[in-house]
Amino acid sequence: MTKEDFGTIAIAILFIGFTSIFLDMGLSTAIMHKQNISKKEYSSLFWLNIISGTVLTILLALSAPLIASYYDDEALIPIIQLLSLNIFFSSVGRQSRTIRHKKLNFKLMSNVENITSVLTLLIVVFLAVNDFGVYSLVYSTMFNIAFSNSIYLVYALKIDKNIMLHYKFSETYAYLKIGVYQLGSGVLDYFSRELDVFIISSAFGRETLGAYSLCKRIGIMLFSIITPIVLKVTTPLFAKMQNSKNKMTTSFLQLFKFTALFNIPIFSLVALLAPLLLNVLYGASYVEHNLILSFSVFIYALSSVNVLVSSVQIALGRTDLGFYWTIYRIISTSIFLFVGVFFTPEILTLILLIGIVINLYPFWKIQIKPQLNISFKEYATKLLVPFGISVILVFGIRYVIGVSVNIGVMVLSSIVYLMMYMALTFLLNPTLLKEIKLFTEKIKNK
Repeated sequence: MTKEDFGTIAIAILFIGFTSIFLDMGLSTAIMHKQNISKKEYSSLFWLNIISGTVLTILLALSAPLIASYYDDEALIPIIQLLSLNIFFSSVGRQSRTIRHKKLNFKLMSNVENITSVLTLLIVVFLAVNDFGVYSLVYSTMFNIAFSNSIYLVYALKIDKNIMLHYKFSETYAYLKIGVYQLGSGVLDYFSRELDVFIISSAFGRETLGAYSLCKRIGIMLFSIITPIVLKVTTPLFAKMQNSKNKMTTSFLQLFKFTALFNIPIFSLVALLAPLLLNVLYGASYVEHNLILSFSVFIYALSSVNVLVSSVQIALGRTDLGFYWTIYRIISTSIFLFVGVFFTPEILTLILLIGIVINLYPFWKIQIKPQLNISFKEYATKLLVPFGISVILVFGIRYVIGVSVNIGVMVLSSIVYLMMYMALTFLLNPTLLKEIKLFTEKIKNK
């Protein structure tokens, strides 16, 4: 498939993703926060999801011609209309997935994700080989959403047995009240997160958007693999500590430190291997965009650590803070994008990365300080030390080896990076292994 094909899919997913935010309405957060939910309440919440999913699917399908008209591309109409079905597919299993998460049933969730991913990969390869072009991604994406949510629906019907022919809006009101800030935050956060795609699609053209979206997608994919693992543990853990701010603060600081030390090198390896990865995954013509991938990955590295704050928000019911932060973030991101659009996509991505670093203080001021007894120095040090080490090592090594796609060179470079990162990490944290062991034992005892 061409860069233009990937650009087309990026535009379609932009609108699908935005519409999907309204499907949840913050209910997942409310379910995680609220205890002792009755089966009747679960049933009412399920049917509310189905109703909203159906309405949103129809609205997006009807809006497809308007979106296609804006981009002057009628090929977008059937693609958006087909992908809009994903919103309905998501509505049937979203609640059950949230319940699995709340009950710490990670094994089932992992099995569903793994099986779905393997089958989706087989389907997309088969369709691509048989010249389905851009529809290879369309049909495989639809299968991915439909298959996984069907499994969760069956689980809700057969195991939980909390779906009945029962619906009362009054039973959902308390959950909507909790979730309203999460919904507002989600809308603005998505707009802030995807504003770069919208700007690039308008300012640079479909081919550049295709290359940029692929690089960004790698960062998102890595983020979406690592982040759920962290949140699946921290969200229920902090929920149990919601009545003890000091205990939550201590646990957060420890988890934040460990997450930064372990997450950042994973993302950094992808940044280091960017030329090779683009060459292997998409072909030699994409290697020239390696800096976009490297900068994008570092953006998601910081985000993968800061996301721990969302677990605290859910535990304390302070989703309003996420809403306020997102308002600030969307304003600041718009400024950074406005500056970056006058340069190349590479420079634009670098400016966004610099913007993330600049925004660490506002993030602490708005999100962390009102909830936890943590100073900015404690927060910034635990995040920026491993991040700074990784940035210097990655681009230092890249400067020495150049833009290489040689597997041997890149493997050796990765080993050098890991050895130097570990050496510096243990030099600065000589008691790290002992800290991890003690924290793990403390969690197990609880």
